Amino acid sequence: MTNRAAELLHAQCWLWGQDLRSPVGDLLAACGLESRAIAGARSHRRYYVESLTAGRFAAAWSGGLFFGDGGGALFFPRLRFTPAAITHIQSADDLGNLNACLGAPPADADARVETLTRAAIDWLAGYETRVVHLAGAEWRARCAEVWAETEAQAVQLAASVGVEYAPLPPLPAAGLGEPWRDLVRTTEERTSGR
Repeated sequence: MTNRAAELLHAQCWLWGQDLRSPVGDLLAACGLESRAIAGARSHRRYYVESLTAGRFAAAWSGGLFFGDGGGALFFPRLRFTPAAITHIQSADDLGNLNACLGAPPADADARVETLTRAAIDWLAGYETRVVHLAGAEWRARCAEVWAETEAQAVQLAASVGVEYAPLPPLPAAGLGEPWRDLVRTTEERTSGR
C-alpha cells in the first residue's frame, strides 16, 4: 500500500480516540462496535469489534485495524498499513491480546489479501459515513481543527528543543470517508492497468 494509506490509518486511529469522547457519546459503540479489554496490557488496552456479514469482522484499535473472516485476519498496523496475515484469528472471539501481533511480518500479496484489504478499506469508509450520520458533519470538522492545532503545537515543541518536525497532512473537514474511497479507486485503477 501507499504512504497515503499509512497516513489515513494513523489519522483514523487518532479519530477513533476522539470518537470515544464525542459530544454525543461513544461513537464507536453507537456505530455498533463492542468494547473489549486486553487483559494485562500496559498500552493499547482496549479495542472495539464489529461482527459483519459472511463471518467477517473488524476490530478498531489504537494500534491499527484487524479485519478478517474464518480464513484468518489481516492486521494493518498504525503508521504502516502493510497487512500482516494473522491466521490464528478467525473470528472476533479469537482476538485476545492484540499487542502480540505488533511485530507480525507483512503478508504475501495474493488474491485473498487484496480482497480483504479492499473490504477493510470499504469498512473504514463506511465507519466514517456512520459517524457523520450520528454526530453530524460538524463533529468531523471539529476533529480536523483539533488535529491542526495538535500538529501546530508539535511543530512548536520540536522547534523549542531544536528538532525539525514535518507536520502531518491536514484532515479533511468532512472526515476520511472520501479519502478511503479514493484509495480504493486508485488501487483498482492501478491493478486493472488503466
